[in-house]
Amino acid sequence: MSTVQNEVSGRLNARNRLRRRQRIVPVQSIPAPKAEPFKQWLAKVGNYSEIPNSSNSCDDNIAGEWIAAFKGGTVVVNAPAGPYKCPPGPYEYALLWAAHIKKNKLKAKVHMVDPGAKPVPPGVAVGFLKAIEANKDVLAYAPNTNILNVSAKDSMIETEAGKIKYDFLSIIPPNKTMGFIKEAGLGDPFIAVDPVTFRSKADERVFALGDNAATPYSKSAYTAAQSAKIAGAFIARAMGAKVGDPGGPHNICYPLVSMDSAIMVRADWSHGKDKDGKPAVITKGASDNDAKAQLLMLRREWEKGLLREMFGA
Repeated sequence: MSTVQNEVSGRLNARNRLRRRQRIVPVQSIPAPKAEPFKQWLAKVGNYSEIPNSSNSCDDNIAGEWIAAFKGGTVVVNAPAGPYKCPPGPYEYALLWAAHIKKNKLKAKVHMVDPGAKPVPPGVAVGFLKAIEANKDVLAYAPNTNILNVSAKDSMIETEAGKIKYDFLSIIPPNKTMGFIKEAGLGDPFIAVDPVTFRSKADERVFALGDNAATPYSKSAYTAAQSAKIAGAFIARAMGAKVGDPGGPHNICYPLVSMDSAIMVRADWSHGKDKDGKPAVITKGASDNDAKAQLLMLRREWEKGLLREMFGA
């Protein structure tokens, strides 16, 4: 999510050398009975590099330049269906776009298309909806809405709620594990693992977590970092080391709802049994849906701490 913050708050005013152009970034095919035309279009396009004015913004950071060059018009963003990494990310992105439009007094509007009934994760749905309502003059939120088709030629996106002509289209691609993992027979779209140890159910020599694993946990960087410690403990045990029970993972996140405030969501997972005595993952959560500058400060420290832990930075 720091990438979103950098692109929308840090880089938006840094460059203005690109002329406004109509753009499209990688697109997701969303499962729905009416989505078949969109799936056919995506299959025909095949590689987004063949789409006019498209780019893999994850690779070259061109999206930041496009945002900085944006002088007005219609922006369309989406939340993908199914599990995806950083669940609050799409809502942050839409709200930061709204903040950018207001700050720079642009004649523009953001349309957010969401196949779900409300923002996720559920713990901060209220906070996101309050922020969306506060920005309704520049942000239109369409829940329970699937994307049906995209015409790059006409700069038009078709949804179940109607057609929208766009000037900037940013759609999150489907989240799934890498192709070689599917070819190895480990899983598709994710690797099935034991939620306690993260050991693959298809090959006991393999451990998987984060974006690659099918688990009941959030697909967030923080959860992945916690899961890595747990998997490491069980790998050490398998090698003969004496390691205590690492317990279950947890997640905490401070989603941005404006340039200067954030909300908070936390989940703690433990292992127990359900009412029938079968192994189960037990979830306890907490949240703060009131946007605060203090939570933004905690967000920054949270980011720094995670980076220090992962990279020693």
